[in-house]
Amino acid sequence: FREFHAHFVDRAATVALVAGRLLHKPYSLSIHAGADIFVDPVLVREKVMQARHTVTCTAHNVAHVTSLVGEDLRHRMSRVQHGLELAEYSPVSARPNGRPVILSVGQLKERKGLAELIEACRVLRDRGYRFRCRIVGEGPQRPQLEQLIRRGSLEDVVTLSGALPHDEVVAEYRNATMFVLPCIRTRTGDVDGIPNVLAEAMALRVPVISTDLPAIRELVSSGVNGLLVAPNDQDALVGAMCRMLDDEGLRERLGAEGGRTVSDSFDAETNVREFARTLWPEWFA
Repeated sequence: FREFHAHFVDRAATVALVAGRLLHKPYSLSIHAGADIFVDPVLVREKVMQARHTVTCTAHNVAHVTSLVGEDLRHRMSRVQHGLELAEYSPVSARPNGRPVILSVGQLKERKGLAELIEACRVLRDRGYRFRCRIVGEGPQRPQLEQLIRRGSLEDVVTLSGALPHDEVVAEYRNATMFVLPCIRTRTGDVDGIPNVLAEAMALRVPVISTDLPAIRELVSSGVNGLLVAPNDQDALVGAMCRMLDDEGLRERLGAEGGRTVSDSFDAETNVREFARTLWPEWFA
């Protein structure tokens, strides 16, 4: 073999760094959003310096990693968007009738903002809105979220569905009135990049609400293809959800524009080719 490729800058890149030195082989590197660059970065400068080239999926990551490794290594990094197999995400022509469905999908972790979503659902319920909220995913925050649901007497409103197979998650998108993922930056600095689930919902023309974090702004332009609110701003989150529930025309417009955004920039085949050309230009002209 001619070289290694390491996905993620934590353990995978550590192995590549050591193995490359021992075997005198180069390696390339992919960096994704996560605790490995935002909370506990380890030897990031050394890893980027030794890598033949590094790719990451957001401009925010490029800027953040540059702040860790120094401007002199900026030229060794490129941004290439990740993508979706768009054929799997053909939108439905009409949403089901009945009570609106507010959907969220993701790991049950603090940075996803699901506690904030549950509290927003309590406020909406108390204002007289009738809806169902389904949260798909599993993770360490489940006991806390279950407690919030019990405390707010939301058992008939909010359901923690657990982790589901991908085809069942797609079915959940198709039944959703809106998709809400109010991501936050935690006290330790942990923060999302561009959550894949936002792109999936948009591909299916589900109108999305998220938060105004740097990487998310690279996908969602508020008022154009979704709505963004400030992280941890409960009033703004409730207000955005009320707008979506009250205005079918807004939902249709944002959903359609979201679908166009993902179709234009998140096609997996196009982006994988760009990824390959960026990392291995001598092999993929």
